[in-house]
Amino acid sequence: MAFHLRNSRKSPLSASTQVHKFLAGDGGRPSLFAAGLHSPVHGQDTPLRGRGVQREKFDGSSLPMYFLLNSFTRSSINRTRCQIPFVLPYPSSLSLKKCLPAIIPHQNPPLCLNKIRPFCSDVNSVHTDSEFESDIENESASAEFEANLKEVETVCKRFNHARKPAFRFFRWAGDRPGFSHDSTTYNAMMNILGKTRQFQTLVSLLDEMGEKGFLTMETFTMCIKVFAAAKERKKAVAIVDLMKKYNFKVGIETVNCLLDALGRAKLAKEAQTLFEKLEHKFAPNLKTYTILINGWCTVKNLMEAARMWNEMIDKGFKPDIVAHNIMLEGLLRSHTRSDAIKLFEVMKCKGPLPTVRSYSVLIKNLCKHGHLKEAIDYFDEMVDSGCGPDAAVYTCLMTGFANQKNMDIVYGLLNEMKEKNCQPDGRLYNALIKMMVNRRMPDEAVKIY
Repeated sequence: MAFHLRNSRKSPLSASTQVHKFLAGDGGRPSLFAAGLHSPVHGQDTPLRGRGVQREKFDGSSLPMYFLLNSFTRSSINRTRCQIPFVLPYPSSLSLKKCLPAIIPHQNPPLCLNKIRPFCSDVNSVHTDSEFESDIENESASAEFEANLKEVETVCKRFNHARKPAFRFFRWAGDRPGFSHDSTTYNAMMNILGKTRQFQTLVSLLDEMGEKGFLTMETFTMCIKVFAAAKERKKAVAIVDLMKKYNFKVGIETVNCLLDALGRAKLAKEAQTLFEKLEHKFAPNLKTYTILINGWCTVKNLMEAARMWNEMIDKGFKPDIVAHNIMLEGLLRSHTRSDAIKLFEVMKCKGPLPTVRSYSVLIKNLCKHGHLKEAIDYFDEMVDSGCGPDAAVYTCLMTGFANQKNMDIVYGLLNEMKEKNCQPDGRLYNALIKMMVNRRMPDEAVKIY
């Protein structure tokens, strides 16, 4: 039953290739409401304590692609990270004369090397990332290495945090006779550039993929998440504009991806503004509202989360177990455990029935604050209800008891896991070892190890 929250880089793209603006309308903010939980049928009320939100307006207009290229030098994100130099020790399809003036208009071009060093060379001549480059050189072994798509993708994924040697290998493989990159290998390299925030090179490769016809939905989704994670909202929206330029369909799933990426980056207000501007263009679905609720819960704004919950029900959507778990976790994150427990009890009575995830969220919060007896009671209740505990639930209990240095119960739970054929995972052992080290229990940590 639904419950209501009510009253609560070859060459940069030129200016002539600007994409059309994606957003329209003003960026006004809706009024805020006090939050409360009640059933529209039974009238059960549960007050929720919310927080106010600044009524700021955001300009939701999108940017042309040339801004993506020309604005990176002004971004504070890249000030502590060096971009990949375009004068690399291998032949590159990126033209220095074409790319450099647009990317770094006020910077003199770097000195070119007199000799182009091949990819497979003495690692001692490399002054940075030497430990990674030596591993990659072992992958290729010699110039006789026959590159294929599977191996190139494997090497790129292996060195997904070593941008310089990975990019050198990517270009080196592209120059091998009889080999040409496809969308898979390009996406693997784009993923590395995104993780290391090499935005200049990423945009250049994006343009290169467009010219070769290698762009896929995975490419655009990856770029949207990368820019949103870096809190570059306008650039993330510009990627959606770029999809239209290359005749990719922009539907509600694309909008959901953008909203989710902004919400995970704690840009809930920006996501809400974008949603309000696009609501008349794309019909929102249950997933859209769930994403917005999750975004507001991430920044601990229960008032806006409650408002979106109400709007979701008003539009005829029935909150599913995912939405309930998100709201449950949001209430606990905002230190309103009593309201979370009331919602949990309502779920048991009215539905949807709590799952292992629901119990895990509640048990984790109880263990974190030292309420181990209540956590054990909910654990027993979960087992009695037919929900088999997983490694995540056991991890919450074990870290709770380890925090109180009650190691007998910890070892007992480990044995219970093995008896129930629930194998401990790496996260469980890492959490226990970290907890024991912080509690100055080195002997116990060694035993777990």
